[in-house]
Amino acid sequence: MNHELLQRIRNDERLNLHLDVGVPAVLCGLNIDTVKPLSGQETAHARLLETLGGGRGAYLHSDVGHGKTYLAAAMICTAIDANPHLPRMPDPAALFVSWRSLLHDQRSQASDGYGDGRMMMMALGVPLVVIDDFGSGNPTDFALETAERLLDERYNTGGRTIITGNLTLNQLAARWGDRTASRVAGLCRVVHVGGNDHRIDGARRG
Repeated sequence: MNHELLQRIRNDERLNLHLDVGVPAVLCGLNIDTVKPLSGQETAHARLLETLGGGRGAYLHSDVGHGKTYLAAAMICTAIDANPHLPRMPDPAALFVSWRSLLHDQRSQASDGYGDGRMMMMALGVPLVVIDDFGSGNPTDFALETAERLLDERYNTGGRTIITGNLTLNQLAARWGDRTASRVAGLCRVVHVGGNDHRIDGARRG
């Protein structure tokens, strides 16, 4: 991580709140109300503004590089800005975590013999969670069990859940099962993020 960027964030209380809940450093400071949508994101951005106001979660899906994580980070940063006195680590009221990190944390804990990993415990109970890149990797028995438990608990407790992934709802059902896709649909408004791969477009522009 760029040391200068990290130091700037640590010296800014607002940005530090974003970093503290797991938002990637390069995305700290975004705000869904004021952020300029990337090319092709305009419809998704408008739907997310409606979703944020209505209190429901969102499932942002598209091919790689379309800005799903960018928009999800903007949503959680906006929620934190609206409630700057939310509890912070080690018992935060919001969490941004990648699906792979969550699985790794849970697998490491399982190898020790029992219980949930610290990250999983937070993801189950926080009022607001972003699960980034959900459905990546292989749907092993362990991954399926972890996904179902996470989604069931989020559904039952009523916490707001924002999920990003590369799979449509139908593709999610085919790969991860109807139960997983149904829970995502129950938790979230499904939002397709259009446009091109912005990382490739940026590289081409030099």
